[in-house]
Amino acid sequence: MTLNELEPAPGSQQARGNWQILDFGKLPDGTAFHVWLAWQVNPASVGGHAQDVALYNGGTQLMIVHRPVTVFP
Repeated sequence: MTLNELEPAPGSQQARGNWQILDFGKLPDGTAFHVWLAWQVNPASVGGHAQDVALYNGGTQLMIVHRPVTVFP
């Protein structure tokens, strides 16, 4: 899959293995923060895939979500 759009834009972005690392900088405590991602499916990726999202505060992992994604032809 190809990432086409990301809002708001992170302060920095890097790839680490299979992960895309997005850094949005410091957020005030208790603040809701939403990120929108627009993906494009590549024809060769039809089928089931794993998708993980992890949230870190500095170097401390706060949570991780594991979910399946099915790409239809």
